[in-house]
Amino acid sequence: MVTSTTHKAVLTNTTRTTLGLVVLAMDESAEDDFRTLFGEDVRIHVARIKSPEHISVESLKDMAPLITETASLFPPVPLASVGFGCTSATSVIGADKVSELLKAGSDVQNCTNPLTGALAACAHLGVSKCGMVTPYVLEVNQTMMDQFEALGSVTTTCLVSFMENADYNVARISPESMYEAAVKLAKDNVGKIDFIFMSCTNLRTLEVISRVESETGLPCLSSNLCWAWHMAQQSGTKVNPSIQSMLLQK
Repeated sequence: MVTSTTHKAVLTNTTRTTLGLVVLAMDESAEDDFRTLFGEDVRIHVARIKSPEHISVESLKDMAPLITETASLFPPVPLASVGFGCTSATSVIGADKVSELLKAGSDVQNCTNPLTGALAACAHLGVSKCGMVTPYVLEVNQTMMDQFEALGSVTTTCLVSFMENADYNVARISPESMYEAAVKLAKDNVGKIDFIFMSCTNLRTLEVISRVESETGLPCLSSNLCWAWHMAQQSGTKVNPSIQSMLLQK
C-alpha cells in the first residue's frame, strides 16, 4: 500500500531576461552560439521552424506562412525580444514582413533577425562597404546584396561563396575554411571594403571572428553575432564580454 500525501508548491518567476528564438529545423549552430554569447545570465527559449534541406529563393519563401505559428509555440512568459534565425530567408521574405509575422504569433514588442541585426551593427560601427562571405547559390547571394543596399545603404563590393545549397553541408563547412575565405577576400580587396560579413546562422563563425579581425584589421561580423548583439540591444542585456569582437568592444 502506497502512502500518498500532498505538499503545497511555492510558485516563482525567473528574474532573468528571456529571449525567444525561431530557429530553422536544419540549423545546427545558432543555439550553441547564443548560449556561448549569453551564458547563464539570459534565459533562451527556442522554437524550431520547418525549413528546406536545399536552399533557394523559392524554398526560403515557403517558410513565410510558418513563422507566425512557430512564434506561437513559446511558453506564455514575457519575452524581451523574439528573433527569426535566417539571414537569407529574411532577405527574401522582407525584414518588415518577418517582424509582422513574429508579432502575430507572440506577445512581444521587440523583434529582429540576423539581417536587421547586421545592418544595425553596420550603423553602430560606421561601416558601409561590405566584403561578404556566404554559403549561398547565386540567386540567394544577389537577394542578400540587394537587401543590404536597400535597407541599410550598405554596398557589397566583393563576395566569396561556397556555393552550397544543402543546409546539412553548410553546418559542416569548417571554421578554418571560413577564416581562409574571409582573409583572402580582405587581402584581395584592400581599400574596397571596410568590414567583412559572414552570412548564415548555420555557419560556425564565432571561433574565427577575432582571428579574422586580427589578420585583416577590419571588423568581422557574422549572422549569429549580429543577431545576438541586436537582441541584447533590444532587451537591455549584454553579450558575453569574453567574446573578442570589434562590434562587442565598441
